Amino acid sequence: MRKKLSVLLLFIFFTINITSCYSNNNTWVKNTIQKIYASQNNDGGYKESFFVQNRELSSTYYFLEICSLMDFPLDNDFKEKTQNWILSTQNEDGYFGDEQQYGRQIQNTYFAVLSLKKIGYKFDEKQIQEITSHFEQLKKTNKLYYELSPEKEPFLNYFVLESAKALKSEEKFKDVNTAFKNMCTQSTSIDPLTKLFFLNYFKESIEIDEELHQQIINEMKQNKYSFIQELWFLSFLEDDNLNKNIKSTLLKYFNLDGGFSAMIENSSSDRETFYALQTLKRLNYKMPVLRKNMIKNFVFAHMNAQGGFNKPFTSPSTPQATYKSLNILTKLGYEVNNRDNVETYLKRNLQALMQSSDYHPLVMLNTLKALQLLNKDENLISTVKELDQKLYKEFINNTYQNLEEKLSHSFELVLYDISYYVDILLMLGENIPDNLKQKLYNNCEEIIEKYMKSNTIASIVYIYYSVRLLDNINVISRYNTQIDSLAKKILNQELNREDKGDLLICYYAMMIQRYNHVLDEPILCSNEYLNQFKSDLGGIIQNIDNPPSLSMTEKYIQMTSFIDNYRMKSSTSSIEGYGDNTMNVSISDYKLRYFDDYNIILLKLYNAEHSKWNKYYITDRKTNIPGKIKISNEEIYDDIVVFQIPKGLEKSRLFFYFSENGYTEVPF
Repeated sequence: MRKKLSVLLLFIFFTINITSCYSNNNTWVKNTIQKIYASQNNDGGYKESFFVQNRELSSTYYFLEICSLMDFPLDNDFKEKTQNWILSTQNEDGYFGDEQQYGRQIQNTYFAVLSLKKIGYKFDEKQIQEITSHFEQLKKTNKLYYELSPEKEPFLNYFVLESAKALKSEEKFKDVNTAFKNMCTQSTSIDPLTKLFFLNYFKESIEIDEELHQQIINEMKQNKYSFIQELWFLSFLEDDNLNKNIKSTLLKYFNLDGGFSAMIENSSSDRETFYALQTLKRLNYKMPVLRKNMIKNFVFAHMNAQGGFNKPFTSPSTPQATYKSLNILTKLGYEVNNRDNVETYLKRNLQALMQSSDYHPLVMLNTLKALQLLNKDENLISTVKELDQKLYKEFINNTYQNLEEKLSHSFELVLYDISYYVDILLMLGENIPDNLKQKLYNNCEEIIEKYMKSNTIASIVYIYYSVRLLDNINVISRYNTQIDSLAKKILNQELNREDKGDLLICYYAMMIQRYNHVLDEPILCSNEYLNQFKSDLGGIIQNIDNPPSLSMTEKYIQMTSFIDNYRMKSSTSSIEGYGDNTMNVSISDYKLRYFDDYNIILLKLYNAEHSKWNKYYITDRKTNIPGKIKISNEEIYDDIVVFQIPKGLEKSRLFFYFSENGYTEVPF
């Protein structure tokens, strides 16, 4: 007989609203996005370690020069910090930087002096005397500067002369100017293109015979001149035909991150970008607005919060970094640049991973998540199957085999990998068999029990992964109330620390409350608290001892997305279900919780018909959504059941099935 429910009390709803974390942080968002855009490699993927803070005098010089070339404004606060940092690198002997090699002393001093000059610093007489005196001490008896050979190291002389010019001390180095000019005009050992530059520097006539001229043009057409500084040298020939080749060749070295590289397909560098832009400007190339904006992103993304510029970090793309970058861009509402390149990169990685029986589950998971983010309107399963139907079946079988194999090891040591394998299977529409669920459940509860007893901050990570794994297989831990108490206790400890705490610990403690279901409301970090972890020039730090990282920035985005979207409707009314005049189920609490990418319905049941792995579900009469429950051998279930529903489904008529035939409409 179909059971009927009567509503005893009206539902009273209330809503919790959270203000967006991003509304008043446009500068931080802009700086973070610049870093993300500048971390894209030419293969379409993104690199992991972009937030590495490796400040250098050379990078500061090149980026300041680029800002001047491209008319990129710098604010006074940054200039002052840059000035203070550069001055702090000066040694007692007068040179700048911490490298003591002869050539590096000269080169770093050149970078420092010209950078200070570029931002408007005025040297006093004492500073000028210290720098020029040190240059005098380094001068060789033939009035030149070199370690091994003046012909092989001509730029050391150039650095000294340009530094002296910036310090208005050219008279002190007239002898160097004369000796160096004589060497450049008379030597036959200097590289021809380098000699070309210095002849132009000394305003000497430039003559290159026709044979060499034609050789240069031919090599240009064959892309043999891969070093951008050489293209810069060539531009001084002022040959129209050659200059066309220089421009077209240079533009081949423009990368997706907004900079230029020494070799095609390499990561961009500050040096090559400077020489490329200087050459293009000499050749009157009009930079398109889009490219100019990309260059601006590349430059400003390398600004150091304490002044100066960081050296561009060269590293390969990874699916992990690509997913994190795409997630940050998506959640902050920005477009993905070079979308086709990104998709090609991800599909190429996906196919390679599918062909490997022992693929790395985290790499595969991030590849799938990145593809899902990139192609929101496409079915992920279809996308993966399209690559190779036969390979797809083998891949699914391998995934189950790998999961079973991992379960034969110490669960604590393989918890992360097992969690990733389950995520992969669920993303691809697989239903985890009950016998496999039982193994996962037993092991997770053992881990939770062990680390609940330890009651330490270190335990929070293992509990997080166990709780999230249980949530994925639609199970609520029997320790759910204790887990909730521990997570809230640890989160409160971090929130109340004088040194502002550790954001990674806060992340795990807060996100546990998302996947561990209880009647009580979660404790969430405040926007003001999270703002403390923002780096001035973009990205998020973990604590006061760490620089910003891509990983922490993506976790911060997860946290703020949770906070921004969370709200709840609740009721304390009772619903009782009857069959043959006997009460069979009672619902005493009802909650509808809103998250960023799905919602959940929580019901507190009493006297519910139950058996182990009972299939409670709700349905819109099109799709059945199974409930998340506690495992129980009792015939009666007096606990919560949770349903994870797609966004918007709560607006439809939903029916809760609590036994084979008994159901009621879910009220909203």
